[in-house]
Amino acid sequence: MATLCDLATRLPLVIGGLLDRETNLKRGRFREETMTDILTGALAAFAGPELVISYPIEKDTGGDLDLRFWNVSEGRDLWVRIQAKRLNAAVVQNKNRSYSELLHRPSPKHDYQFRTLRDTPPPWVPLYLFYNHASVTMDPNFGGWSPLSAGRT
Repeated sequence: MATLCDLATRLPLVIGGLLDRETNLKRGRFREETMTDILTGALAAFAGPELVISYPIEKDTGGDLDLRFWNVSEGRDLWVRIQAKRLNAAVVQNKNRSYSELLHRPSPKHDYQFRTLRDTPPPWVPLYLFYNHASVTMDPNFGGWSPLSAGRT
């Protein structure tokens, strides 16, 4: 039986591969919402019928997805508010690879999204989730690096 650790290992490869394949699309691209739906669908497979998927009002919360995890036996929980961003393809409208929506502002009346997310009240923990192309993660400039190896000498 697959575990959440298996999901955490495999899902980035699936999403990265999809982003690489979008160059074959005639129109459009895979959006952050597409990747987030894949993530929540995969999580739902582990949680069973008790899982409630909640998409907050993004302009008010700064988040795309709210997740609440409970450890019933220890009486502990973790509330995570996630804002997803995807890496642009190699060249998009004369822009090189970047997370062009990091300075997103829902409207002139609203603050920047990152500030709204940053100011999320407790017990929520604000996080960014970055979706990257597999070809970028395989770039030799990143060879040997992983989040687990960061900071080690």
